[in-house]
Amino acid sequence: VGTQLLTHTRKFLKAFRPVDALNLAFEETDRDLDQARDMALEHSGTTATIMVVYGRTLFVASVGDSRCIVGRSRGARTYDAVELTKDHTPARSSESFRITKAGGRIGEYANDKMEERRSSHQSRVLRIWNEKYRLSPG
Repeated sequence: VGTQLLTHTRKFLKAFRPVDALNLAFEETDRDLDQARDMALEHSGTTATIMVVYGRTLFVASVGDSRCIVGRSRGARTYDAVELTKDHTPARSSESFRITKAGGRIGEYANDKMEERRSSHQSRVLRIWNEKYRLSPG
């Protein structure tokens, strides 16, 4: 998947502004995954982060619970960590709201089925469930 995302990003950067190229690259990679016949996607999650340096500007795009952090120099051998992205995880209230507003459901994956979210403090990993994959996370 990483190779596909990189290939699509390079292709779209030739014709579009970086922001549009990154959006298109993620969409095209998603379509590739939807059409993949040799991958079992019903239990899969998604995570990807890509960074493009365009002139003197840095563009970062991400999906899933992956994070981009850079070091900002504060002087000789001293750096601050700067978080450039936020994880797209249902554990964050803003992301949980976005998911449910779009029609998704949030639950734990246990015993090969969805268990409704019991509280904000989960012991298992939360998964996103949608209409396409009623019996498994998608």
